[in-house]
Amino acid sequence: MEALTDGQPRTLSDLAAELEVPKSTLHGILRTLEARGWLQSGGPTYRLGVRSLLPGARYLEADAVVSISTSILDDLVAEFDETIHLARLEHNEIVYLAKRDSVQPLRLFSSVGRRLPAHATALGKVLLAQRTDEEVDALLDFPLRRLTPNTIVEREPLHRALGEIRQRGYAMETGESTVGLTCTAVLINTGPTAQYALSCSAPDVRITPERHAAILEGLFQARHTIETRLASSPATLAANPSVS
Repeated sequence: MEALTDGQPRTLSDLAAELEVPKSTLHGILRTLEARGWLQSGGPTYRLGVRSLLPGARYLEADAVVSISTSILDDLVAEFDETIHLARLEHNEIVYLAKRDSVQPLRLFSSVGRRLPAHATALGKVLLAQRTDEEVDALLDFPLRRLTPNTIVEREPLHRALGEIRQRGYAMETGESTVGLTCTAVLINTGPTAQYALSCSAPDVRITPERHAAILEGLFQARHTIETRLASSPATLAANPSVS
């Protein structure tokens, strides 16, 4: 199932080679998953089936931060008309949990559920910065994966970047995950070690110092609203142990 989450169909041979599972064993697994609706086949290839929607949908419905943030994300995209993301840190990656699209023709294309290396994104770096350098080193394997020529891949430059984020209270990256794109992110305080962050992404050509300042102010205000709603909703907190 994980091998197919990138959306690319795979043949039995492709999956057997990728997963290092004998074809005879894998064939039975695929047939069972297809019969239960988790996979579907098109000729010789397999891709995720419609039933695979259920776990993700149930997770998002149960996540307190996602639930509380819905209207706030709507307000942000209405105000700035740029792409807004809510994400959380999972090991050494960030996972997009919610997204609001800009309607402008030049905009970022991404999707809920997508994963990106934490070190290459503003979302990931603002969350990594809440950890000590030693904790960060334990999460990451250096040299890091390079997504663009601007991606930080070495230990000491990353430590310096995270130190700057700790001092100013937000993260900003330009072209580190996608060339031509600037992203600004703030963490959402959900406990001793934050797991969630909020961001605004826009093409470099639309980011002036004045616009960046306005976006940053909007993100801080949105964060305050989310944290206030979380703190005043004991029932929601009880349903989501990661928020405390």
